[in-house]
Amino acid sequence: MRLFYENRGNALLVERRNSLAYRRHLHRQIEIVYMVSGKACAYADGKKEHLKEGDVFISFPNTVHYYDNCSDDITIYIAIVPYELFVEYKREFSEFSPESAKVEGVSREVCDMFEHVLATEGKYKNEIVKAFLSAGIGIILGNIKLQKKGKAGENSLQTIISFCCEHYKQNITLDDISESLYISKSRISHIFSEKLNMSFRSYINVLRLNDAEQELISTDKSVTEIALTTGFENVRTFDRAFFKHYGMSPRDFRKTQLSRE
Repeated sequence: MRLFYENRGNALLVERRNSLAYRRHLHRQIEIVYMVSGKACAYADGKKEHLKEGDVFISFPNTVHYYDNCSDDITIYIAIVPYELFVEYKREFSEFSPESAKVEGVSREVCDMFEHVLATEGKYKNEIVKAFLSAGIGIILGNIKLQKKGKAGENSLQTIISFCCEHYKQNITLDDISESLYISKSRISHIFSEKLNMSFRSYINVLRLNDAEQELISTDKSVTEIALTTGFENVRTFDRAFFKHYGMSPRDFRKTQLSRE
């Protein structure tokens, strides 16, 4: 099953679904699944978990995961949210991984979290949703065992991705990763090509563009300032990468987003 990198930007998704099946992928976000009914199989970093009513499954950032339906009566809640929103848990998500991604014994609390989030409306919806999600994440983390992330040789893909996520705003190269993680440049290039179907440089640009998109929407910073603070060498390089990814210039993107408000 081919792996793909899912570029979700900085969007926050919380919804109810009648299927969990999804192909092998990874992204920068936290992903939480609560089984309302039915049975499914969830996989994270090669480990298989059987999920039933009341079970919770959490995928940490940059973890390879996928799902299969195991019954026809599936109903789930799912949240896919940027971990950067929850600075209170930054160390947990940056330095650790769960011994088991399946969580038992917190079903009512997590179910309540999803129901409150989906029912929230009004002027301060975003703030209230974030508060409920933060509480739910805290409950989940309090009910799982965390382990320090392994050495590079134990999981090269996740180690490389984590390194990129930590340093992408700097002028990092394949040489930098190779020297820091003791993995050959050819091996790193092969992992990006084979596992993510993109080059190392393309992946770094995706990470930078995710930040740039949010800056264009939520701040009045100049395009030049955004380009330089998100890691691009100059505005020309930023404009070229942005147009290739979004099909329009950063300035046109900002105008389009502002016109929708």
